[in-house]
Amino acid sequence: MKEKIKTCLAVCILVITAPYVVTLVFQGGETGQGTEIIQEVLKEQEQSDTQGKSGEQKESEAQDGADAQKESEAQDGANAQKESEAQDGADAQKESEAQDGADVQKESEEQDGADAKKESADKKDSGSQKTDIKSDVEGYVTGILAKQIPLDYQREAIKAQAVIARTSLTLALETEGQKLPDSMSREEMLELWGQEGFEKNYQLLEEAAKATKGEILLYDGKPIQPAFHAVSAGKTRNAKEALQREDEPYLAGADSEMDIPSPDFLKVVFLEQKEFADKIKELCPEVSGENILEAVTVPKRDSADYAVQVNIGEKTVTGEEFRNCLNLNSACFYLKEVENQIRIVTKGLGHGLGLSQYGANELAKEGKTYQEILQYYYKDISIEKK
Repeated sequence: MKEKIKTCLAVCILVITAPYVVTLVFQGGETGQGTEIIQEVLKEQEQSDTQGKSGEQKESEAQDGADAQKESEAQDGANAQKESEAQDGADAQKESEAQDGADVQKESEEQDGADAKKESADKKDSGSQKTDIKSDVEGYVTGILAKQIPLDYQREAIKAQAVIARTSLTLALETEGQKLPDSMSREEMLELWGQEGFEKNYQLLEEAAKATKGEILLYDGKPIQPAFHAVSAGKTRNAKEALQREDEPYLAGADSEMDIPSPDFLKVVFLEQKEFADKIKELCPEVSGENILEAVTVPKRDSADYAVQVNIGEKTVTGEEFRNCLNLNSACFYLKEVENQIRIVTKGLGHGLGLSQYGANELAKEGKTYQEILQYYYKDISIEKK
């Protein structure tokens, strides 16, 4: 814009001075002076243009410098902001990771504390429960009896079971961590039997507990493991044969042919080949073949005819493991294929160790006392008050 103004001024000067120059030229006088004037005007114009250009250049350079400085400052600011943001992000990440670590540690400590608290509470509850039971052992024995024996059995058989229940309870109370025998509360009995049945049945069980109050089974001065079952296979088992246990010589086995008339003495079930195979594969997944029964053998039985070992292909399991897998009444079983099905015949109900409840009831019918019944099924034991 300034250049245009200066150019316009120069033109105006030329227009004004032109007549004088022409006059001087045509008049032939003082030509040098006119020429000098023109040259001075032109020189001033050139100097003005040069100064203008120099000013514009300086202004442009100054502007460029300012722009460059601004751009540099902006870039520096952007870089500083990015660096700050990156640092903030890194700091935030570190803080987050530290917080996460702290949270995890806190959660772990809280979980450990909760577990320890629960374990402590369980021990406290167990200890508190045992303390409560010790103050009313006979009441708890009554509840155990309600769980363990049919109430239509002979009274001497129920008394024998009361001594067994008390012995089991004594062992649990004296042994750290041992589970207490299951017991039924009065409320549960009332709900199960109703008011009339509760009064009759509770009185029966309470009398059995009172009649044997404090009595437990001892071997060599210590409480025994008073194993019992519902019905034997005609003979109870020897613990040394059945379980390879040397420390329970009182579980020596006894004839119990009085169990044979029991409706639970003999049971026959049929399984389809596939159903049988599926159950067997739970014990031994490697076994295969269409006739899987051929892979199952019983190489060892005890003197009461219960299976001690069962081979399934290359694998060996106990008779009790096989029994539990197939949900059989006992480990005294026999397998046979009949009309493309697997027939399984079992004798007895339960593991077959210790006292047979059905046999005890039959002995009671014969006039045996509870002491005589207990000494029949447990060898070389004594019955004493604790």
